[in-house]
Amino acid sequence: MQLIRNSLINPIVASLRAFKGNARTCILVEPMWGITYNLFVPYASLYMLALGVDESGIGLIAAVGMALQTFWSLVSGWITDRFGRRRTSLIFDVCSWSIPTLIWVFARDFRWFLVAAILNSMVRVVHTAWSCLFIEDAKPETRVSLYSWVAVSGTLSGFFAPLAGLLVGRAGLVPATRILYGLAFVSMTAMFLLRNAFTVETSVGKIKIIESRNKPLLSSLGEYVIAFRKLAGNRAAVVAFMLAVLSNIHMMVRNSFLSIVLTKGIGLPATLIAVFPPLASVVTLGAYFFLIPRVKNIRGALFLSLGANFMGNILFFFAPPGNIAVVLAATFMIALGSGVAGPVVDAVMANAMDDRTRATAMAIVYTLMYAVTAPFGWIAGLIAKAGPRLPVLLAAATMLVSALLALLVEREHAAGHQVREGY
Repeated sequence: MQLIRNSLINPIVASLRAFKGNARTCILVEPMWGITYNLFVPYASLYMLALGVDESGIGLIAAVGMALQTFWSLVSGWITDRFGRRRTSLIFDVCSWSIPTLIWVFARDFRWFLVAAILNSMVRVVHTAWSCLFIEDAKPETRVSLYSWVAVSGTLSGFFAPLAGLLVGRAGLVPATRILYGLAFVSMTAMFLLRNAFTVETSVGKIKIIESRNKPLLSSLGEYVIAFRKLAGNRAAVVAFMLAVLSNIHMMVRNSFLSIVLTKGIGLPATLIAVFPPLASVVTLGAYFFLIPRVKNIRGALFLSLGANFMGNILFFFAPPGNIAVVLAATFMIALGSGVAGPVVDAVMANAMDDRTRATAMAIVYTLMYAVTAPFGWIAGLIAKAGPRLPVLLAAATMLVSALLALLVEREHAAGHQVREGY
């Protein structure tokens, strides 16, 4: 009993102490977005294929969206400071999720998906605004716990994914996916409104609204230079940035092409692919509760977790046709690696930024990130057209480089002092 208390209950109770204010609201409403997202995302690529978009078209859509995310990342800091974290989150969440989900409901061909991707690219403004709203009034030593709880909230949402498989099996791929996008529109829009109603503007946000009231975008470039110099001179921030870039490429490849790998590459039925997200969620939750509270050696934890992601992608590539056991093993390894690496890197980045320049610093980070990442959607599409299993080799390469980069992270910093896309 004492072992259970020390190993599970005490770490959870300690992390719950940070659970208040804007962070609490953001975490509590997160499943309204996460559940419906996890319902439709396994079938998004198959839905496009069924409506006549080929693999290269899927890759082009991903590349265009990523290129536009570069622009929105650049201006996201200025928008967030000028209009406030809370208001910006509401407006751009509606533009980047509510409207695109409606477009996806009625999509007919490539053009519909391209327009939806263009609007969805505005999510980069949300990422900056939401991150500031979520973390700015929280103490630095609580941020690992807060990011872990966000990850737990999102992971729990994955348990609902099999419902999508049942719906696809009963109604067919295209009708079922249209229904899932419709549910996403209703649930996500309600979530945005609730979050806006029960959060307040952060203390830093109030100051930045006043300071930015009469400041045009071009006059803010000086702040970008200052923030960039601070980031470039921070070794932890540079390493975290490089890890985030590779993570983003990995996530884009997996989100866009894993369902194609599983169905066209390995030969699993479409109704079965919704089973894997909840299984991965169990493993990831175990990592959050049992492994993250014990992370002391950041370098070792990142190296092992990213190495597990690398091996999981390799297993996907070599899985025998129709072999569910190997797919399960690959899913387990990637879920375990993601559960450890994700919150650690998020908190490394968060703690490396100064609160006064956080929005600007995040704008720089995500602008550079998406500028580097953008071509890989198109590249992955060409690779997928050459062979349906090949995209996981690209994903594996990003994780191998990430594991090597993890060796540059300072060993001596504990997780609480050293440490919303996706290992």
